[in-house]
Formats: sequence, structure tokens, C-alpha cells
Amino acid sequence: MKTHFMSGQKRFHIIRSLSFLLLGVIAFASAPARIGHSAISQKDRVSTSTKEKDRKPTEVEVRFEFNPRGPFADLTEYYSVFMVIKQNGDVRALRYGLHFQARNVAAYEGVLPEAEIKRLFDRVSAAFSGAKYRKDYQRHLVYEDNGFYLAIKSDTGKIKEMFGGDGPRPDELRALLAEMGEWWKKLSEVPPAYAYLTRNPIEKDRLKLLRQKYKVNLTPIESLPADLQALLIPVVTQPLSFYPLTQPQYEQLKTGMLAMTYKGKGYELTLIPSAKETKLNN
Repeated sequence: MKTHFMSGQKRFHIIRSLSFLLLGVIAFASAPARIGHSAISQKDRVSTSTKEKDRKPTEVEVRFEFNPRGPFADLTEYYSVFMVIKQNGDVRALRYGLHFQARNVAAYEGVLPEAEIKRLFDRVSAAFSGAKYRKDYQRHLVYEDNGFYLAIKSDTGKIKEMFGGDGPRPDELRALLAEMGEWWKKLSEVPPAYAYLTRNPIEKDRLKLLRQKYKVNLTPIESLPADLQALLIPVVTQPLSFYPLTQPQYEQLKTGMLAMTYKGKGYELTLIPSAKETKLNN
């Protein structure tokens, strides 16, 4: 009985050892499969990352402003237009001008056909890819022309901007600007905000002249109360836009000086109250 017990114990240990050995073989045999799976996953991740890096950005928004400023005797008959055009067809526009020295603005909104939006985005993209000036452009000449601003934004947040006078620009770009300047007619007029705020940068040389020769003290935005800083910083740091104001905001801003600086750069802010009695139907 004792010998039989010892034989059973040995058999038990042998079977247990074989079990562990078998599990080890299975684990070893399965290891290459796991390593291979991990390597493939890493390759897939690298491939996916490369595809994301190489993906061409999609253009999602166009911003446009047109300012008639040619050799006109009476600019009260002319109006500037600002427009934001989304890739999905949504369009917002503002039209503003001078009436007896009082600025006013009218607002428009609408949705334009997909095919028309696509053609526009293609033309704007081509404008940024092509020549920016005519071949006969001479930098030392002063052109009597209209002012414009054109920007296109991609889904990555990158923004391309172009601005200045349309006089020395290629015919294709001038035709595009003139056409876009009439797009507000395709939209429906909507109630405007109480007022709007926009800005223009002050060139570095002009800023120096204002400070040193004319002793103009520009207001640093950083010195203003927190609520005004929150309102004004996006105005001067983001692409051109017209920011809607409430009446209290308008009253607060109109009492101050609208030549300001932010991080050393100069800006002229423009307040435009909405048209209350006279509609811009020209």
C-alpha cells in the first residue's frame, strides 16, 4: 500500500508537471501571434496618423468686405458690405454707410444653393493660389480704387487673408470682388443688433507717428475693466468681423477713445449703430 501510494504521488507530480509544461508551450506558441497583432496595430496607427497628417484641409468659411472709396464726390450714396459665407450655404451680411454724417447698418441672412457655394469657394481658393497683383502693377503709384478684405478658413482653423485696394489686382480677382459685393441682394433683410463693432489695424509706422509726433495716447485694452477686455480682445485678435452690441455696451464704448493697443499693436475700432429710420435700399 505504501509503495502504491508513492507511485500515485509520483504520477500526480508528473501529470502536474506535464500540465505546466503544456501551458508553457501554449503560451510560447501564442506569443508570436500576440506580438504580430501588436506590430500590425502599431503599423495601422502609424498609417492612420500619416493619413491624418497628409489629409488636405477642408475650407469651411469665407469672409469678405468691400468698401467703395474711389474718386466719388459724394460717398453718402455708397455702402460697404461685410459677409460671412459658410460651406453649408448659410450666409450673413451687413451693409453700412453714411447718411448725413450718421453711420447706420442693415442686416441680411439666407441660405444659398450648394452648387453656387461650391463655385464661390473654388474661385476664392484660386484667388489665393494665383497672382495677387497685375503684371503692370507699380508699387510707387497711388491707385484710386476700392478697399477689400477676403479670407478663407479651413476646418483646421488655419486662415488665409488678403486685403488692400482692388485697383492693382488681377482681373479675375476684381471680378470676384465685384460679384460678391452684390450677393447681399440674394438674402432676406433681418432685424439688426443695436450696434456693431469692428476694427482696422494701425500700421506700425503710423502708430509711431501718432505717438511721437501727434502725442496721441492710445488706450491699452489691458488697462480696461475685465468685461470690456473680454469684449474687445476677440475683436482685435480674430479675423475681421462685426460684433453685435447691446445698447449698454454701445453707450459704454461710445464715450471712450476708440484708438487702442493690444500687446503693442495698434487698432482703430469703429462703432456702427443700426439703421433705425432709414433703410439701406440702394
